[in-house]
Amino acid sequence: APDYLPSLLAHLPDLSRLDGEDLDGAANPEPEKKIEIEPIPSGSSALASYWMRKNLHDGVAADIKDCIDAYSVEALENSQDFSHKVQEATARSRARQQEAKGKKTVQSS
Repeated sequence: APDYLPSLLAHLPDLSRLDGEDLDGAANPEPEKKIEIEPIPSGSSALASYWMRKNLHDGVAADIKDCIDAYSVEALENSQDFSHKVQEATARSRARQQEAKGKKTVQSS
């Protein structure tokens, strides 16, 4: 198992497949939501079926939006963490450059 798997699962708890392999017991998926289907009374128009389809579509769209929002927040946090690490590395590099310039000046005199 890759050494990054525990960290990845901490950030993506719903992950159930990675690198083409199923993650046994790694993800604890929520039980599937059951959709209650309202029977259409006989003799009802096709328009009623159309509106029921729209309600189903709206529910699925809301679920997808919630998932995207959750992963967007996680991705933003990861990118901010990465930016912070880049800033720290840049600061260390500049400090080493200043230190090297200082040593060069001392050796020149």
